[in-house]
Amino acid sequence: MGDLMTVYKALGRFLTGVVLVAFLSIIAATTISEGDWVQPFCKAMYWIIVVTAIASGVFWLVQKTFPGIFKDVVEEPIVGTAVSELESEVGIQNKSNAKKRL
Repeated sequence: MGDLMTVYKALGRFLTGVVLVAFLSIIAATTISEGDWVQPFCKAMYWIIVVTAIASGVFWLVQKTFPGIFKDVVEEPIVGTAVSELESEVGIQNKSNAKKRL
């Protein structure tokens, strides 16, 4: 399950980076040149942004449709943080005791 979460997070970051690079390249291309290549290049970048947005929407829909697969994304960090906060506040050394208190 941990490998799936790593892939999911990495894919989200990658898709965000693709959109950012495409958007910035549209701005740069239209700023530095008025050549014939600018319009086809910007159209290609536009479609890259659209496809990336659709892919992100599909991944979001899969996450909402099958929450059991992605259950650890939300629950694991929250429980881990709550346990560590409880340990630091109360000074409990044994995690099993901290989990029982939650």
